[in-house]
This record gives sequence, C-alpha cells and structure tokens, in this order.
Amino acid sequence: MKFITAKPFFSFPSFVVNDLADLGSLSYYNARDCFYEIIKDLGLESGDVILFPCSICGVALVPFLQSNIKPLFYSLDDNLNPDIDHIADLLKSYKIKALVNVHFYGLASNEMELLEICKNEKIAFIEDCALILPRRRDSYIGNLGNYSVFSVRKFFGVNDGAILRGINNGVTCRRSSLGVELMSLLFILKQLLRLIKYMLKGFSVKIDLHGNQEEIDLSYVRNGNISKVSKYILSRAKSDTLTKRLENLKTYREAFKNTKVKVVGDSFCENKIPYIFPIRVSNRNELFRILLSEGIYPEPSLNAPYKDYMTAEEFERFKNIDLLASEFMGLPLHQDITRDDILKIAELVKRNV
Repeated sequence: MKFITAKPFFSFPSFVVNDLADLGSLSYYNARDCFYEIIKDLGLESGDVILFPCSICGVALVPFLQSNIKPLFYSLDDNLNPDIDHIADLLKSYKIKALVNVHFYGLASNEMELLEICKNEKIAFIEDCALILPRRRDSYIGNLGNYSVFSVRKFFGVNDGAILRGINNGVTCRRSSLGVELMSLLFILKQLLRLIKYMLKGFSVKIDLHGNQEEIDLSYVRNGNISKVSKYILSRAKSDTLTKRLENLKTYREAFKNTKVKVVGDSFCENKIPYIFPIRVSNRNELFRILLSEGIYPEPSLNAPYKDYMTAEEFERFKNIDLLASEFMGLPLHQDITRDDILKIAELVKRNV
C-alpha cells in the first residue's frame, strides 16, 4: 500500500481560495490569527466570558487565554452534540459574550438550536469550521453566525492557510515574514522527500503517538497573513476534490456497517466536507502502530477536556469526552485516496479491533 496520511500531498482545489475569498474572507497564516481578529472585532476585554465545547483545539483557546478572557465549557454527548440544557444553565449563571460551536468531522449536529439561543440571548455565535469545509458555495456552513474560521491547511498540501468570515471592515495584519515564507517552502520540499523516501525504503515507524490534547502554548506570537508560497499554490492548482471526500466517506460507512468498529456520530451532514473519518476503538494506540507499519498515518484529532482550565466538578461532567478522546481515531479521507485504499484501510481496522 502507498504512504497515506491524513493530509493529501499535492492536491489543491481552486474552490477554497476563489469561492471563499469572493465572500469577503480574509486569508491568515493559521486559525489562531483569525481568533485574534474576532476578539478585536467583538471588543472583548479582560474578564469577559466565552462558551466553548468541552473538546476544543488549543489553537482556538490560546488567543482568548492570552487576552485574559475566561473560557467556560459546555458538555457534549458521545456523538459530539452540544448539551443544550447545560448551555442554558450556564447562560443563567454567567454573563456570556459569545459562544463557540465546533463543526466536528462533518457530523450532523444541533447548530441551528445554538444559533437560536445566541440570537435570543444577543451573544455572538462563532463557528469553528477547522474540521470541515462547506460542500457548496451557497452552503449555510460558515454563514450561520457572526464569525466563522476555516483551516485550509488541514485539507490540502500546504504549510499554512486559514480563512475568516464575518469581518468586512478592512482588517489587516502584518505581512508574512521571510521566515514564514521559507517555512512554507520547506514544508513542500519535506513532503517531496517523505514521498521519495517511502518509495525507496518503505515507511519507518518512528513517530510518537499523539497525546489526547494539543498543547496550550501561551508564548505563541501571531504570524499574520497566509504565506505567498501557500497562496500561490492554492490559487493556481485546480482539482475537483470535494465530492471525492464524500465518496470516500460513504465507502468507509459501508465497510464498517454491522462490524465491531464504532463510527462516531449518528449521521453525517451532506453540507459538510469532513477532514477525517471518525471512529472509536478501545485499542487505539495499538491500532495506531499497526496502521503506521502498513504506511497509513491516521490522526487522533479529538482533544480531551483541558483539566487545568476548569474545576474538578466541571471536569467530572466531561468524563465521557475524556474517555472518547482516548479511543478516538481519524482515518484518512482525502481526495488522493482511491476506493481500493479505503477498503484496505477498513479491512486492517476490522481485523485488529
């Protein structure tokens, strides 16, 4: 089997840069830079309170923590649906300025209920779309709330790239530095070298297992705009990739139907293109190593609750997500993978769970 990672190597659609940019988006180095702009645009101040799901990427938290804005967490069920009752209780007890909703892996969710709550409470609704892309230009995904953030670099073979919707007041950030440009170019070269190395020698399993949380790095310094290298590649290379991801998703679902492999989520939303295919397995770390030995690099992409930023009582409420994060695995789904690849991956998973 060829070397397969969660991100594609060199497959880029014009859809992302052209269609999203046409809607007034601003292109940044990564999602963190987008959240800094949201904080500024909302006029948030030290001590303000923001609602986050109990599983959230550290990238989204850092800008708020650096600004001394208090994160308050709401619970999720085992299918990653927000707990509406818990959110209602928090709104009664705290003065909330905004609510962040994560579109997890293309799963169908109750985001419309969240939107209604935010409208009634007159608080900002922020869509974290880092794990999905909209299927069509006119999709409601990314257009529901006041702001939405997309992480382009997760879906395509580039080092950097994030898109922010909801700010149309001429916001600018500093230009990408020479160092950022060199990092982006180096990333492309490393992709080539990895591919060549695998073709010549096979894949060496010397990669540490991911932890169940992305590190909170409060020393992070803003990078600014997307690099010219990444923007150049994205704006010129063309490929019809979105429907291919949905086809691969269907192939996985068919392959795991009536098996011991548990797919996370009751159903998938046809308007969301997911980053990876989410499954839950009790022997995740063992399975991770087995897949790596076969040249498949899956991605455990669900963050456990950040215990350091909540009370013991709050953490106890989120134990279901803490367990889910330890069993979660994201299988490669992208456009460079064939149906035969998907079936081989699925067969490996089924044999080893």
